[in-house]
Amino acid sequence: MKTILTFLLPLIIFTNVSATSQSTIERANRFVSSSQMYLEKANMQASETAAREAVKLAETTSDARLLAKCYGNLGIALFKAEKIVGADKYLNKALSLYQGLKESPPEAIAVLQTLNKLYGVTNDDEEVEPRSTDVNNPEEAISKSQFYRNAQINTAKAFRGARGPLTSALRTKNLKIIARAEANIGLLLAQSNSEKDIIDATKYLGRSRNHFYESQAKSPEIAPVEQTLDELYQKNAFLKNAPGDKYAGIEIGSKGVKMSIIRLKSDVKGEYAYSVLSDTAINTEVILFTSQAINESINAVKTLHDIAVRREGIPSKRVFIAISSGVQSQAKKKNKLPLLLDIQEGVRNELAQAERNVEVITVEDEPRLSHLGVVHPEGRYDAMIIDIGSGNTKGGYFADNTLNFISFHVDWGTKSLTNEMEKTDFVSIAQYAKAVNDKVQQLKVEEIRPAISAKSGLRNKPRIIMSGGICWAIATIMHPESMNSAYVEVTSDDVKRFREIAVSDYQQIANKDSQMYKVQNKDDREKAKKEIGRVLDVFDQKAMIAGSALLETMMKEFNATSVPKNYYLARYGYIGWVTGYIIRSLAGDE
Repeated sequence: MKTILTFLLPLIIFTNVSATSQSTIERANRFVSSSQMYLEKANMQASETAAREAVKLAETTSDARLLAKCYGNLGIALFKAEKIVGADKYLNKALSLYQGLKESPPEAIAVLQTLNKLYGVTNDDEEVEPRSTDVNNPEEAISKSQFYRNAQINTAKAFRGARGPLTSALRTKNLKIIARAEANIGLLLAQSNSEKDIIDATKYLGRSRNHFYESQAKSPEIAPVEQTLDELYQKNAFLKNAPGDKYAGIEIGSKGVKMSIIRLKSDVKGEYAYSVLSDTAINTEVILFTSQAINESINAVKTLHDIAVRREGIPSKRVFIAISSGVQSQAKKKNKLPLLLDIQEGVRNELAQAERNVEVITVEDEPRLSHLGVVHPEGRYDAMIIDIGSGNTKGGYFADNTLNFISFHVDWGTKSLTNEMEKTDFVSIAQYAKAVNDKVQQLKVEEIRPAISAKSGLRNKPRIIMSGGICWAIATIMHPESMNSAYVEVTSDDVKRFREIAVSDYQQIANKDSQMYKVQNKDDREKAKKEIGRVLDVFDQKAMIAGSALLETMMKEFNATSVPKNYYLARYGYIGWVTGYIIRSLAGDE
């Protein structure tokens, strides 16, 4: 051993000294030569090691020609070592660079020939069947086919080469693998100018997206699928119907049964985002927990489910049904918790779906779902949410850079507070408003402040997103000019002003034209009037007074800190937790 070290030491020293006098390009070329020499001697490991050193050096330069040569050399070395996926990667990098340089040196020809061997492409125009795919390793076959597609050597043969991976993927019954194979074919067909190919592309891409969601896979591969689908439908008028990317959420809430239809998308980070297409409500009062109230709610679920499936064309498996935490809170207060089981079973029977999941959302989980459904992922850690529901109030935030959700809740919401106040007859609306204020001040001391103070971090978030029906009502009536905005920034004074108008000048709210001077566009005015009409159908004067008093008190309580606050009413926050529930169900509980 000593003799060997004695021999090698001068060589190592000489190599290092020599290296200092050589340019980076020369050194990279020497490593390429060494790699090729080792390859001729069938020393695959040494060839790959030298090739990787050449790439490292080339990547420190701006020489595209050198980089193409080094990438190509490494790709060939990996191909000879039967490391197919890595070979694909570097060969295609090299090919792309050579295409950019518009050059075809011998090295470029060698890259193309190796790619031809890798993909089984012949040098003539004969139609040949692709090589058989290893059914035990479809993912590697899909990766090959993806690079095959990107290389754009022969589109027709590339398509045939993509069929094998899909066949193998289907045998695995793994939805994510199937989704990848379908995406590969769809993206390939999307490159065609043929009307038939484009129609087929939308079918494969649509199935791919659905399988990604059903597999609960948070994958960046969903983004190009959805982007390509959007582009195809925008550019090709012969595609009549948009792809089936719609989902529905049905909430059995304290004030009624509501359905939201959303369009769900995934970005390149694998995060889910949504847009609201429509929402519908049927007023029932399940929290009375009478047989009639329960049956009316169950029938409402059936009606909305049928609308989603038959009119909107949404598959039943994409219609999610849940019971809100407000209903659970009221059932607990009234010792009616067993009736929740009757509601769940009644929905299953009415839909004739014995395995249908009708989850009861807890007061701890609902604000977390609202946060997922209302707050954009990029603002997840600097915002908290307050959800003023019908049966309770809840909220919370995600602890910094974690998935740990810190929550609070109070067993009072707009409807439960209104119901409590209606137990007493009041001579005037002013007397009612004073009684509401007194009750809310009592709740602040006995329940609201203790719930918030128990979690010190609740007061320290700079952005507070407020959701729930009363927030939608205030945003719609006070700011009709912001009808097209998902969020409306407000202050405590704005909410106070709404409550004062609701008490002393309710006709200003009931008159749909009273705020229209703020809206310039004619179409937006009509849209605002329609939305205000929906608010008036859901909330009467007393409910507006009770809900706004509760919201104003919550805001003042959170302002009791040195951290400046910005408040935003989420216009569609009233369906936030339902949307969050859909996202969680599709993406897996984050």
